[in-house]
Amino acid sequence: MAFSFWKALGYGVSRVRERPLEAARIWAVDALVVCAVPAAWVALGVLYQQFPSLMYAVILFSLVPMAIAALGWLCSESAWARFLATDRPTPWLPYRLGRDESRIFESYAILGLIMIGIGALVATPIIIVGTWLNAGGVELPALVQLMPLLVTLVIVFFAARVAVVPMLVVRRQVFSPLTHFTATRPFWLRLGLAFLAAAAPAYVIAQGLPSLLSPLAGIQPPAPVHVVMAFPNGWGAWLATQETLDLPSVAIALLGLVAYGFGILVLRGVAAHAALNALEQEELDARGAYPASSAG
Repeated sequence: MAFSFWKALGYGVSRVRERPLEAARIWAVDALVVCAVPAAWVALGVLYQQFPSLMYAVILFSLVPMAIAALGWLCSESAWARFLATDRPTPWLPYRLGRDESRIFESYAILGLIMIGIGALVATPIIIVGTWLNAGGVELPALVQLMPLLVTLVIVFFAARVAVVPMLVVRRQVFSPLTHFTATRPFWLRLGLAFLAAAAPAYVIAQGLPSLLSPLAGIQPPAPVHVVMAFPNGWGAWLATQETLDLPSVAIALLGLVAYGFGILVLRGVAAHAALNALEQEELDARGAYPASSAG
């Protein structure tokens, strides 16, 4: 089975259709964490209003929602990787902290540092040249003006290959971030295009549609929320800032959260489909290095 642009876009949905109850269990825990993060921030705000003298304690307790978000993201990544990239059954409590989560965290940390270093090396001369040209009253070349768009495209294509890493970490049970990253080299262009095709509509629908409907309900729409591969709790945080939790506000927030959840499922499905077709898959399957998946 070779990597297919169209199969990649529909892979996540097809896996959910095959195992809906297991997917529902992961989504249920995801939803609890998504709600817990803004709820914790609201609780800290109320605590500070009632007891201003506890300012330092409130600052210390602010680590709690941050820890919930970070650990929730990590556990969600691992749970969905097991669900999408392997045939392992999903337990009633799909979240856990084990070797998979540790390997995923370390892989993301290493790849993130590499990305920051490369980004700094590329961006620094461009910023210096652009600043120098602006100071001299020279019009910036078209390539420099298009640089933000080009950088965004590079980030998307890089993120697509990084998103495959946790899938391969869980599937192969091996910590090797650079090997997992380069495993998608034979089809990196199709992978990036599929990732872009999934991410752009997800952002437009999840952010644009609720924001468009908000004024119709007399509600001020929130600031733009970024699409990430983890928890889309921006709408939950927006809901927590509303003075009254009326039905229109809850409906708008739920619409945004559901749309984000669907978009992230599609993105993770693209990554999982890429993991099934990554370099050396056949050799590793033959050795029994990780559980084979019969899903196409």
